This record gives sequence, structure tokens and C-alpha cells, in this order.
Amino acid sequence: MRSQHGFTLVELLIAMVLGLLLTGAVIQAQAAARQVLAMQTALNRQSISILAASDLLARHIREAGYGTSAGNAITGTVDRVSVTYNDAIDPSLEQQDCAGHPLAAVSTDTFLIATHVIDGVTVSFLGCQPNGGDVELLVPDIADLAFRYYDDGVLQPLGEIPTDWATVDGVRLTYTALGDPAVSVPDQSITLSIGVRARILAAGVQP
Repeated sequence: MRSQHGFTLVELLIAMVLGLLLTGAVIQAQAAARQVLAMQTALNRQSISILAASDLLARHIREAGYGTSAGNAITGTVDRVSVTYNDAIDPSLEQQDCAGHPLAAVSTDTFLIATHVIDGVTVSFLGCQPNGGDVELLVPDIADLAFRYYDDGVLQPLGEIPTDWATVDGVRLTYTALGDPAVSVPDQSITLSIGVRARILAAGVQP
């Protein structure tokens, strides 16, 4: 009868070590893939917030003073900017306030930084307050809103208020798009230089 031999103890130990090494490598690769996915998700979320906030702010600030004799059509303090306009006089405009409500007369929309608790976590939002009404949360993960005036093309110091609205031709707006430190996505500081449409039209130049 031919004798049969199984694996020796050394061979079994080597197989176990190789199996553990392979399992560890697979686990590490999966963890790295999850980290990359989480980082990419956070970056995408941050990019969407930047695009949404920039479009919203620029679109409304360009209309500041349009169709109204308001003295200073852009005012504000830290984390708060108010814009006055009357889009209702021009059928070509969308005739909506910052929250998307129909606009029938002169409107003052205030953009501000607000917070809201979601699943136990406090989230910073860019919100809007149309005509002194309730604050509506628009874009998440936005903070530190501030602006400076361009007065006859010259950028004014932070906090300085122009004495003559007729010479204001734009603003420089800054805000922070929050990242996610847990997945190594840093905050981004965003700067927008926005011309005021009412001033551009007054100068006879097409917007």
C-alpha cells in the first residue's frame, strides 16, 4: 500500500502567514479606497456649494439699485449683505427675490450666514431673508461672508461705506467654502469681483 502524506506543520504555518498577509493587504486597499471616495465626495460637495453660492450672490448683486432710487442699494455688516432692486419693471428679468418668490415691487434681499442643526451636527449655511421675512437656508457649508465696495473703480477698505451710491460700480465679495478635515479637504477662501448692472447700464455699456 502506498503511504499518503499530508502537509507538515511548517507548511501549514507558512500558508497561514501568507493568507494573513494577503488579507491584510486587501483590507488596507479597501480602507484606502474608502478614504479616496470620502475625499472625492467631500470635494464634490464643496465644489457644488462654491458654484451655487457664487452664482446666487453674483446674480442678485449685479441687479443692485436697478429700477429704484434707493440711496445705497448694497449695504451690510459682517456675514450679512443686503441688496435692493426692482426687477418687476423689466419683463426680461426673472422677477423673483432671493428665495425664488415672485417679485412685484422694490425688494430688499439680505444674504447672511446662518446655522442649522442636522442630525446633531451644526451646519453653516448661506441663507437669504427676502424683505425682512423668514430666513431661508440656501447653500450649505458656507461661512465668513464679507464685502468691500468699488467706488469709481477703486477698491475701498473693509467696512468703509460710500457717501455717494452713484459712484459705486461694484463690490468685492469674499466667503469661505467649508471643507472636511476628517478626510483632509481644507476650507477654501473664495473671492468674487462683481459689477453692478445699474451702474453698467448708466454708463451706456451692455452688461
